[in-house]
Amino acid sequence: MEGVPLDVDSAWVLRELGRPDSTNVSGHPFDQSLEYSEWSYRDFEVLLAPAGAVVSMTVRSGSHKTRRGIGVGSLAAEVLAAYGPPSSGAEPDGEWAYIDPAQELHYLLFRLAHGQVVQVSFGYYLD
Repeated sequence: MEGVPLDVDSAWVLRELGRPDSTNVSGHPFDQSLEYSEWSYRDFEVLLAPAGAVVSMTVRSGSHKTRRGIGVGSLAAEVLAAYGPPSSGAEPDGEWAYIDPAQELHYLLFRLAHGQVVQVSFGYYLD
C-alpha cells in the first residue's frame, strides 16, 4: 500500500504505525517450527517473519490505497483499468491475484464481493 514498503522490519512498523491493537503467533504452513507474528491494527494486519521482516500486509478499509489508487470500496472495473487483467482470477466475486513477473513470490491480491474490493493484500508468498 502507499507508503508501506515490504523491505522493512518490525522496528520500522512500530516506529511508523505504532503498537498493534493485538498480536497472534502462528506456524509456517510448511514448517510449524517457524513462527510468524500477525500484528493487527484497526484497518489492517501485518505479517512478520521469524526474523521480524514484513512478509505481507492485508487492508480491510478504504482509507489505505495502492500507488495506483485502488483500495477497499474500489470497483472491479477500476482495478482492471489500473492493473489490467489479473494473473489469476477475474470473477466478480473472488480473488484477483497479480504476480510480479520479476519476482514470482511477490503478489498483490484483491478480494472482491459483488464486483467491489473488500480486501487488499500484498507481500510475498510463503515458500
